[in-house]
Amino acid sequence: QVLSEGFVRPSCGTEKNLPSRKEENKFLAKNLPHCKLSTHMEERVNAFIDGKFDGKPHDKKVIVRVLPSVRRKAQVKKMMKSEFGTNAKYAFPVYDKFPYTSKAIFAFQVIDGVGVCFSGMHVQEYGSDCAEPNARRVYIAYFDSVLYFEPRELRTDVYYELLLGYLE
Repeated sequence: QVLSEGFVRPSCGTEKNLPSRKEENKFLAKNLPHCKLSTHMEERVNAFIDGKFDGKPHDKKVIVRVLPSVRRKAQVKKMMKSEFGTNAKYAFPVYDKFPYTSKAIFAFQVIDGVGVCFSGMHVQEYGSDCAEPNARRVYIAYFDSVLYFEPRELRTDVYYELLLGYLE
């Protein structure tokens, strides 16, 4: 612990009857803010897991959060313009910038009291305000996972549920 007297080992603090200053970590996955997307994905994955346990109590819940969601613009490079511009063989209108929303989506599970990130996905969402060919498109730029999800036999199916929940 860090007290006004300085750092005190927990065992020493107990021996000296110092006050406990253990506060809940506000940066735990469950304490991070929700959005519509994270709520939907979390509900879908947890409904799938609940179905596998046939209504029996379990502690295998998944926490999904979107961190962060940022508006950006993709810059079109010169070579891309020359290759696919209006005068090119495979012509389509090439603009200088394509607006999109970048999202990082993470899935967590509390294992032995510790929140463990077991999957992450980075996506680029191009809306109706974006010019062709990217209008109304989603690109999953990155999807990765680690082998920490429990129970192990549901791991692949949970990854599928995360992807399907996102695409819904």
